[in-house]
Amino acid sequence: KSRLAREFFAGLERTTVLAGRSLPFGEGLAYRPLAEMVQAAAGISPDDSPEEAFEKLREACSSDAVADLLGLASGVLDTVSGGRRWQEIAWAAQEWAVSLAEAQPLVLGFEDVHWAEDPLLDLVEHLADRIDDAPVLIVCLARPDLLEARPGWGGGRRRSIAIDLGPLPEGEIEVLVDALAGDAVLPDDVRRSL
Repeated sequence: KSRLAREFFAGLERTTVLAGRSLPFGEGLAYRPLAEMVQAAAGISPDDSPEEAFEKLREACSSDAVADLLGLASGVLDTVSGGRRWQEIAWAAQEWAVSLAEAQPLVLGFEDVHWAEDPLLDLVEHLADRIDDAPVLIVCLARPDLLEARPGWGGGRRRSIAIDLGPLPEGEIEVLVDALAGDAVLPDDVRRSL
């Protein structure tokens, strides 16, 4: 799924593509994929001081309110406090995405969503439901485990589709292994294992 998404993203022209990945462990990572996207769009690097990072974020956002909320969600500012409800973060993310899409179409790629925490899943659903008039495509990659937690994910929503990628048939797997091996000759047991 990741490889297919990368190939798809690489083939897009005149489109801003931002991607972020959920992690299976760690604290305070609820909005990590959004943070990666926001930081990439604003040109924030790990070497930037907090002040430099927030200045870049302010320059990249349509308003100070959006910058403040995205700064909290993305870790550019202190962590999200109880006073900042996810709805505020979702509003800011929506404003930010729509603003970016004014320049050219925008693709937001959320990877490993099966590990995402509820606030991020709610945020993605909010964006999918609320962004109507802007050229924004949201691509979420997940293992089937996500459907155990969110059975309706991707299905039944307007303008959405879920694509189930099953395993490759054996013949196609053999072609793939041969292509990846190149000129190397693999013993049969290694080839079968792969």
